[in-house]
Amino acid sequence: MKINKLLLVSVAMLLGLSACTKSPKKDNSDQPSSGGNESPSESESIPEPPEPEKPFFYFDEGTTTGFPQEALDEFLEYYEADFEVIAPDIDQDWNYSAEVNDNCIPLFFMSTSDENAPSASNPGEGNAYEDAYKALLEEEGIVVDDSDYDSDGYNVYNDDDVLLFNFYSWNGVFNLSVFCPKDISNVVSQGILDYFFYNAFLMEDVELPFPEVNDDWGYFVDFVDGSGSYLDIYTVDLAAPNSDTPSTGEAIEDDYKAILEEAGWVVDDTYYDSTGYYATCDELPLELLFYSWNDQFCISIMFDTSLFPVDFLATYLAEMGADEDVVIPTPESEDYWYWGFSVDNDGDPYFYAYTDDEGTPGEDAIEDTYRAVLNGDDWDIDDSAYETAGYIATLGNVKITFYSYDGEFNMYVETFEPEEPEEPEEPQNPGE
Repeated sequence: MKINKLLLVSVAMLLGLSACTKSPKKDNSDQPSSGGNESPSESESIPEPPEPEKPFFYFDEGTTTGFPQEALDEFLEYYEADFEVIAPDIDQDWNYSAEVNDNCIPLFFMSTSDENAPSASNPGEGNAYEDAYKALLEEEGIVVDDSDYDSDGYNVYNDDDVLLFNFYSWNGVFNLSVFCPKDISNVVSQGILDYFFYNAFLMEDVELPFPEVNDDWGYFVDFVDGSGSYLDIYTVDLAAPNSDTPSTGEAIEDDYKAILEEAGWVVDDTYYDSTGYYATCDELPLELLFYSWNDQFCISIMFDTSLFPVDFLATYLAEMGADEDVVIPTPESEDYWYWGFSVDNDGDPYFYAYTDDEGTPGEDAIEDTYRAVLNGDDWDIDDSAYETAGYIATLGNVKITFYSYDGEFNMYVETFEPEEPEEPEEPQNPGE
């Protein structure tokens, strides 16, 4: 049976690159240590990528004192919602996040503490925030549906029976979700592909073979997945097989397989029954997974990040204005690498990479062999912040932060503005 891999939606997806959050050495920021040097200037930032024809999803999160009305309004305005949300009368701290649910529907989720909320051991006394909010909505003439209360809480629908609100109190928390019932499937265009390729790996003018399909394409981008960045695109395929109907050879997957093979791609059907076809080519460092199943045709475009990215890292450094004679040595590891390009909390770009490390720090870990290599290449290595940030190596205007910790080797690469040496003061003449 094929897996139903329509959308792998992650709250971590952003409009730009997401920050790497993989195993910081200590419980500190996910951005690289500054090491006392200045961050890259605005003029050195990665150039703006081509704009897609339609906007990507809107993501936001935070905490407010009082109901997060402003953040909610921005969410509703972004999706051009045609309804308003009546705010609960709860003047305390709220957490909120704007995201997308598993059905690709925009969702604004809010929560706050509710000491009167029912629980598995306490059915409640009717004085939780859910009861007050239900009464407030009904006073405004809004119909609150309680038919699924035991499983989902209270629901509010529009005139077309499309879900707008869901709310409930449970286990000390009041939860309120606002849905934007907007069709946000988008036609996949070259602009969207350009945006993905450029943001993920600074690649331009990438052309992929595509099947001829008249229906709209939907898409989903994730720049920081556990095994690299990927782009999912999908469309209707009424000839697709399913659990009751075997393949007839007329699905879009069959046409696409022939198109790819004619274009010189190698298509592997080893895992067809479980996941679909895999396709690779010698010219591009990526892999395609595609299949037709349950009335849909899907393609996942994935980058191969198994090897340390010598060429991509060199391209990145050139984009960032690094000194031309600076070369990043490759750490010694035969394990799978995870890597990508990201931005820190200040919007400054950097490269990150990490891999398994079974060695012992201070003895035979990758940080030890890498430190020796850098020393041999005349890098200046600062270990003053080792306990919290790791080693910081600099050469020219390039900085590498690296460390082995908890079974992994992590490294971050960025450019910086070297501090100008202070001019010595002119000696004064004692006779003056």
